[in-house]
Amino acid sequence: MLALVLGGARSGKSAHAETLFAAAPAPWLYMATGQARDDEMRTRIATHRARRGDGWRTVEVPVALGEALDEAGAMPALVDCLTLWLTNLLLGEHDLARAIAQLEDALSRRRAPTVLVASEVGLGIVPENAPRAALPRRGRAAAPAHCPHVRSRGAGSGRAAAGPQAGSRTMIDEDASRHRAKMEHRKAVQDREVASKTIEHKGLLIVHTGPGKGKSTAALGLMLRMVGRGRRVAMVQFIKGAWDTGERRVLEGFGELVEWHTMGEGFTWETQDRDRDVAACGKAWETARALLGRHDLSLLVLDELNIALRYGYLELDAVLEAIARRPPMLHVVVTGRNAKPALLDAADLVTEMTQVKHHFAAGVKAQEGIEF
Repeated sequence: MLALVLGGARSGKSAHAETLFAAAPAPWLYMATGQARDDEMRTRIATHRARRGDGWRTVEVPVALGEALDEAGAMPALVDCLTLWLTNLLLGEHDLARAIAQLEDALSRRRAPTVLVASEVGLGIVPENAPRAALPRRGRAAAPAHCPHVRSRGAGSGRAAAGPQAGSRTMIDEDASRHRAKMEHRKAVQDREVASKTIEHKGLLIVHTGPGKGKSTAALGLMLRMVGRGRRVAMVQFIKGAWDTGERRVLEGFGELVEWHTMGEGFTWETQDRDRDVAACGKAWETARALLGRHDLSLLVLDELNIALRYGYLELDAVLEAIARRPPMLHVVVTGRNAKPALLDAADLVTEMTQVKHHFAAGVKAQEGIEF
């Protein structure tokens, strides 16, 4: 649901908007754009806060509304209000067109219930100060074109605002025109962003970390992509033992394009012998260090190296120094949980895998083709 609630000052539009969340499970996010610039505004903010129940989480978003909506994720959100947000942009001399475009982009990506509140500028007085000239822009910003539900609040009640009938030729043509204009703007922004990048080639240090599943799997996908380009790749596994895995079967089928070195003897809780683990990691590191000096390699994956560094099986400074001295076009991927801060600082790309849900917690064992 994406809805817009319009109304004059003190029409009860905010309270009405809050009632629209009754069908959505709490918590709900209240994005407040108003700023307590005087006593009257401070009283209004306090009144609003007192009216809302425990299900609401309030965040103050005076300017960066598009970014805040993206960060809200799947949480239902109420924005109160667009008119004050636009006023903040005007008073702060921000780029209005860019801010409105960012808001529209964020709304187009939203998949959670979202309600926008705005003042019906035609019901108020015309100010004598600088924002007077911006009244038409306030009206346009207060009614995003892709809101399928618009409600007007007045005389103590809410009603659906008039507009083209759903599915009518007029609405379809307007939607197509708005979509085309928005995509043209989006393409122009994207083209400028791409044009600003000037480095053609660079060997990247990539880190896959975090508690979620998929770190090594993502690295294997990069290996397959590089092999598809006819380039040499190598894998050194620091912790994992010599399992019969599907990915190893496939990649070793590419012959001399792939080198696979499984140097671990299993996870530390399996060996239960620190000296043995340190020795195994030392041998794996010697192999990795030799590969880091190879000019014929395009990609080297150091699988579970983060685990070895976490337990102190290898010297972090020595590892970082060797990686830094690699050939300029060699990409390196390091996987494993709990990546060291110094490694993250040195990396060009860091992805943290987060675990939302895992079948193992429900009693499902590791399965062929999924885990190995």
